[in-house]
Amino acid sequence: MSHQKRAGLEPTETDDQVRYPRRSYVRSGHIILEKKYTKTEILNKIAVNLVGKRAKQSK
Repeated sequence: MSHQKRAGLEPTETDDQVRYPRRSYVRSGHIILEKKYTKTEILNKIAVNLVGKRAKQSK
């Protein structure tokens, strides 16, 4: 969840016990965000933070 907050995104709802029907033994979860940005913009914001975090870990 910290990646979403760092990207300026506030989750409106979270559920960490959701299961995907094809793999019912895996609890993957999901979050719901307000519709301020397109999906691509949201994913790009999260990706930038993940890349930055990986760059810090590799140093």
